[in-house]
Amino acid sequence: MLVHIIERTRGILLDCIKDLSNEQLNQKPSKKEWSISQVIYHLYATEKEAADLILQSFNALNKEEKRKDVTYILERSKVNVSIEPPETFFLKSDLLQLLEESRFQYLQVLFKEIYKDALMEISVVHPTLGEISFESLTDFICLHEQRHTIQIKKMKQKII
Repeated sequence: MLVHIIERTRGILLDCIKDLSNEQLNQKPSKKEWSISQVIYHLYATEKEAADLILQSFNALNKEEKRKDVTYILERSKVNVSIEPPETFFLKSDLLQLLEESRFQYLQVLFKEIYKDALMEISVVHPTLGEISFESLTDFICLHEQRHTIQIKKMKQKII
């Protein structure tokens, strides 16, 4: 079920950017806004960070943490950005590869020699969210990507 949800979310994101050129991906709607490529890089880095935290948690076996409500991620004004993307020109192929890499790492952590029950009992300490269960972290990854997909759709309207 978790895999289906995160894969569906990724499919929506990829569909949203499939027709954009490298130039469009790297064009900023304004000087104060990120480009679409920077938003995608931010998603990659956030998911990679989550997978790293889970791996560290398995090594440390933190105490169980109750599921946390992370739906606030959908509202930009309530979010502190912990991962800033670099100011660089990205090729679409590189961005797609980064997204694939982070998702593969996340899924690998999900299934590597662990059962669902064991996953639901662990928690991690996230730099922004604090102590959070694996299940809540997975919710966060999906909601975070959904919010940025909506952001990208709005950005496309400004640059196309």
